[in-house]
Amino acid sequence: MWETQPQAFLVGTALILIYQAARFSELNLADSVTARYIALLPGVKARDLAEPHAYNLALAVFLGTSFIVYFLVCQISPEVFAGAAKLFVGNFDVKKALEGVPYPLYVAAVFMGLTQPIFPGLSRVKDAQRTFFHDQIAVPRRIVDLFESLRGAIEQRAGDDKKRLADEVRKLAGSVFLKSLSSQGDVAFYKAELDKLGLGNGASETIIRASSVKELHLLIDQLVIHALVAVMRRSGPKAMADIAKSLGAEVPLQHDNALRDFLARLVAVGVPFCIGILTIAFILLWLGAPVNYLFSKDVELTLWPTTLDYVFDELLAIVPQIVACMILAVLMLVPRGTQDQDSESLRASEVPNLLNFFQANASVFGLCMLTAIVIKVAQMFPEYANLLKSTGGHSGSLLMLPVIQSFVAVTACIVTTWCLASWVHGMPRWRSLILMILLLIVGTSFVAVLYDLAFLDVYLSLNPKYKPGWEHVLFSVIANVLVTLCAFASVTVFFKAHERQRTAV
Repeated sequence: MWETQPQAFLVGTALILIYQAARFSELNLADSVTARYIALLPGVKARDLAEPHAYNLALAVFLGTSFIVYFLVCQISPEVFAGAAKLFVGNFDVKKALEGVPYPLYVAAVFMGLTQPIFPGLSRVKDAQRTFFHDQIAVPRRIVDLFESLRGAIEQRAGDDKKRLADEVRKLAGSVFLKSLSSQGDVAFYKAELDKLGLGNGASETIIRASSVKELHLLIDQLVIHALVAVMRRSGPKAMADIAKSLGAEVPLQHDNALRDFLARLVAVGVPFCIGILTIAFILLWLGAPVNYLFSKDVELTLWPTTLDYVFDELLAIVPQIVACMILAVLMLVPRGTQDQDSESLRASEVPNLLNFFQANASVFGLCMLTAIVIKVAQMFPEYANLLKSTGGHSGSLLMLPVIQSFVAVTACIVTTWCLASWVHGMPRWRSLILMILLLIVGTSFVAVLYDLAFLDVYLSLNPKYKPGWEHVLFSVIANVLVTLCAFASVTVFFKAHERQRTAV
């Protein structure tokens, strides 16, 4: 619908980007650790605590993902919102709510959480998105870690001795430190803080003499953290090591390129995966003729996709769950698996170890399953708006479909993460690889058959002319197996290449 309202879409895009940019600059004050340190920096923004280039890159990617989500949501028909409303709030009339409101602007309002609470927890999802990107550029972790190191060094020198503490304050407010700061830091910002604390323009002695030991500690904390922010604002993290050295603390320089590494990995895995999905789509399309011949099906009465668009529609019901769950599982399990598992135990029988691996990480796989269910339910909103209305007797089957299909994604996650963990600990390569591929094929095929039988139970009751529909069961098995193998290959090949590069270094 939004194609007929381009102006509304552009306005909605502008609102989303402005709103998200403002949110990105805010810090997560709900985190007690963050709030404790930010209390020393009233009014500080995320930009002040990150390397300028890293912040701009993270902001660009953050806004890019927000725009992609908004664009994709605008592609959704209003009937999807009707299905969501029917599922969550009963008799909410979406058409009446949309009356007189351009659809893209309505979507933008929902995105920003300004409408009725149709989607509970929307604000938490956006906070999680912002927190993830802040973590990738070490906000506020880098400043906090260096601040703790400097404060520890000063406390070790001065302790609770008032004279020594006063000397530390004089050093931080003195002309020598300001001169060293001027070459790498935002001196105007730091001097403004000195004026707020009453330490500027030669007035420091009066404040120092009137301060208690506790107040001197607080002054030192405020000056140290503002000095670090002043350097970060202008020169980035590399210059903070020099400032730390001038304050008498040897702090190793941390080379943190988490965001760049993450984007590089995402591209390295995503490109071959997308090429693989495109190849799978053509393979499935070309298989249509022999499969229809095998089952003696006319083109008009076959459930095997006969056009490329139809094939992509079917793949759209499979790929998102597997991709989302695979990302979750690899990020959460592979690092931990490489550290916690014992290499000698991994050399024993594979199947018992696979069961132990699943048991030890059941909570993560449960999260993957829940993620897959949520995605599938969202994809089925149009079914709840239309199909469910005419098939009340099959509502239970419709509700079970997301649960059944989620096992496909979970199976792919279990096998992939187990394979990566076992490779790291030196299990025989070819034997484990063959076993993993066989487990992946058998597990995916079994779940795909169960899912498609449940789906056909609902679909064929409305469209009996397509019975018995065995060609669609075969399509479900082949499509799910090929997609999971594609995801498995993309992740494992990249992981192995990354491990070899890391070992070489």
